[in-house]
Amino acid sequence: MVRARGGRGARVQAPQVHVARDRISMSKKYKGKTCTYCTVPKSSTTGDHVVAREFFPLDKRANLPKVPACGRCNVAKSKLEHYLTAVMPFGSNTPDGRRVMMELVADRLRNNLALTRHLVEGARIKPISPDGGRSWQEQHTLPFDSSKLVQLLRLIGKGMAFTHWGVLLPDRDVVLYGDFLVSAGATGMEMLLASKRANSTGKIVLGDGVFTYEGIQDPDWPTFTVWRMALYGGTYDGDQNAPHEQVSSAYVMSAPRGLKAATDLIHSLRRPRNGEPPDRAA
Repeated sequence: MVRARGGRGARVQAPQVHVARDRISMSKKYKGKTCTYCTVPKSSTTGDHVVAREFFPLDKRANLPKVPACGRCNVAKSKLEHYLTAVMPFGSNTPDGRRVMMELVADRLRNNLALTRHLVEGARIKPISPDGGRSWQEQHTLPFDSSKLVQLLRLIGKGMAFTHWGVLLPDRDVVLYGDFLVSAGATGMEMLLASKRANSTGKIVLGDGVFTYEGIQDPDWPTFTVWRMALYGGTYDGDQNAPHEQVSSAYVMSAPRGLKAATDLIHSLRRPRNGEPPDRAA
């Protein structure tokens, strides 16, 4: 920051005043609105980055989607992000993966010794099959609570629906699903994403591949949305029906409760999660 010295330096202060005013104006933009996540009217107190800035390298945080959020939702989402930004970069397949580890993750783990100890003690080498069991290879894995990522991705789905189409997804009116799907379940989602009549975001890449997503919206049912998302390009174990299949994309679907075909699909996709959180390939 340039510090003013003497009479000339005083003139340097003018742009700083304008910047401050711009920030105040931006802050007001998100206050007193409907919270994007809980959809309580006039409850927002801040603007929340739909995909947290902390996932991205310092020089790739510009122009990230931002939405109104209430304090309660902002804090709850931040708790999920605090865990995920410390763990997920270990499995990064992006060009900046190593740089994120060095610049950001090292400090986060130094400040969270309990999590560091948990990761070290839970590290494993396990066999995986990239081709459905025809061949096998060893891969290092870390313990990973995938339920936190699924919770976050559902919130991101709400944030993106508002960002792209100005649509709110209140729980009382909408059924929301989000999870990683093996090929059997992903096929149906991909068919919906390929619909020619739907409004589509197209494929969007943030931060050189840190977060990629694509979404569609049904023109007749605005709260019927489908999303494919990937964070860091990491891979995860399949479900109990395909334990050796590796998946990298999560799917989020929202459907109005009155649209029976869509809600039936969501109910069919929901399944009990195993007691042991799946390992994250790293």
